[in-house]
Amino acid sequence: MAETSSDIPISEPNEVTALLAPDLEGVEAVVERLGESLLGEAAAEEADEVRWLRQVRAENSHLGWRKPGVGILCFVLGLITLTHSIILSPTIVLSLNKVCRAKGVDGACDMSSAQAEFSDIQTGIAIICGIVGTLLAGKLGELSDRFGRKPILIYIGMVRLLTCSAIFCTVIPQTPYSKTLMIFANSLESLHGGILVIVATGNSYAADCTEAHNRTLAISMLMSTFYGAMGLGPLIGSSLVKIFKGNSFVPFFLAFGGSIVYLIFVSFVLTESRHGDALKHSQNHFLHRKRSISSIASNGSSSYLNNRGKYHLLQFLDLLSPLKKLWLPPSVHGSFVGRYTVVALVSMDVLFIASTTAAAAPILMYGTFRYHWDSVDLGYFITLLCLGRAFVLLLIAPLSLSWLKKYYPTLKNSIDAVDMISLRVAMGAVVLSFLAAVRGDSKGYSMIIYAMMQNLSALFSPTVQSTVAKYCSQSSVGEVFGAMALIRSLAMLVFPVLILQIYGHTVNKQPRAFLLVPLCSALIALAISFTIKIVTDSELLRRPSQVSIKGSSDRSDVSSSQPVERRASTSKSLRVPPSRN
Repeated sequence: MAETSSDIPISEPNEVTALLAPDLEGVEAVVERLGESLLGEAAAEEADEVRWLRQVRAENSHLGWRKPGVGILCFVLGLITLTHSIILSPTIVLSLNKVCRAKGVDGACDMSSAQAEFSDIQTGIAIICGIVGTLLAGKLGELSDRFGRKPILIYIGMVRLLTCSAIFCTVIPQTPYSKTLMIFANSLESLHGGILVIVATGNSYAADCTEAHNRTLAISMLMSTFYGAMGLGPLIGSSLVKIFKGNSFVPFFLAFGGSIVYLIFVSFVLTESRHGDALKHSQNHFLHRKRSISSIASNGSSSYLNNRGKYHLLQFLDLLSPLKKLWLPPSVHGSFVGRYTVVALVSMDVLFIASTTAAAAPILMYGTFRYHWDSVDLGYFITLLCLGRAFVLLLIAPLSLSWLKKYYPTLKNSIDAVDMISLRVAMGAVVLSFLAAVRGDSKGYSMIIYAMMQNLSALFSPTVQSTVAKYCSQSSVGEVFGAMALIRSLAMLVFPVLILQIYGHTVNKQPRAFLLVPLCSALIALAISFTIKIVTDSELLRRPSQVSIKGSSDRSDVSSSQPVERRASTSKSLRVPPSRN
């Protein structure tokens, strides 16, 4: 019996070996084909994104000026930003005057103690807005992917109208001073994620209706509109205060009217930019993730309370799920260059926020303390600060970018020399602005230099966001921008509180000490930019979902024209056993 069995070749399959010792190479072939199928589906998904974009254009081409585009989006973003900026300086001055009257002794106002009290109010606002904004920023980005950009824009307008009404109620003379009420009213804006979510939603809308190579210019136009509205609002507010003989309440009524016009326009005129199939794709992805959470939480071995607690914990962590979009997987070649670059760019963005937006409120308070600015002076300074950025983005940035592109090649899947120069020039300008502010002077010329240098940094945000989008899948661009808004909200939770507390504790002795925090942040961000590498080989950064469909078809053409040499064991394991012939 032993001799008989030894005569049978081991590699020759029969009915017994097919059951007891299945050929692993045959299984491997099936797995390889399954992998190729999955990669093909991912590549088809990338192709769907381009097809959706072009279908939206074709379907809405008959709408004329109402079709989804950067122009109508700039009007919408400018209008909602104007309702915010027009009451910015009146809110600061009226609130500070109310604090002065409440904390004054015998009718005399101690400005240093009022500044310290108002700094505590701003700190409370920053903490609440940071926490709520962090929880909502990423979620609103995901909701815009699932239900469209238009519903989120409508929700933003409703919250804006509510916030404007609440702030007005706290600053009118009939309302007694309440620190808690002031913090609550000014924190309502965080219910829509703040200005950062407005910009992120606008970026998502722009990404839906522009090709990848035009996205930097589109976001630049969007940001120029944002800065222009932020600068024009205080100028209009200051003019109204002057026209109505110092009545700082008039800008609030214009903000009410602007919010109502915004809601009507977005609800009945603005066209949704996201394709219906793209909405279904994002909704299916969300439902799949929700089922996964429910299955994890419904472990039969745990008690009901433990399961419910686990479910709510997972739901809370799901609010932070868009952050995964920024933690890139390794490329098909195992390279982590893309992941490092995105992390470095997001880190620079956080430090940029710390050295610009987070320092804005203390800078304005410092101006009222050091140079005795009133509502009109604050309006002029904010106008210089924001309209200058709009001028940079509308005129200087396009000219400089077109000039740089003549000498440096642009890359579609990686940061390029044009992006790098833009980032370094912007951060260098921020460093110079704070050096001028730290130097200081008695007449306020240093603040004008500060504003001019800050204006040159306007190109930083659109460059960072368009560069990060190069590394991420376009099917989840809303979540990507939502994740960046979430991280910015986290930064706004930490840095404004830190800077305001430093200012509040040093305003009596060293009122410029708070400037060291944004200055150091800008220096660190500038240093990080020198660690980022430009990768010209697109294959090194290629994601699994970017497998070329053309390459797959080429391989199939080759395989159809040439006979395939299969491994002996695989071909034998798949053929019919000789006993059945």
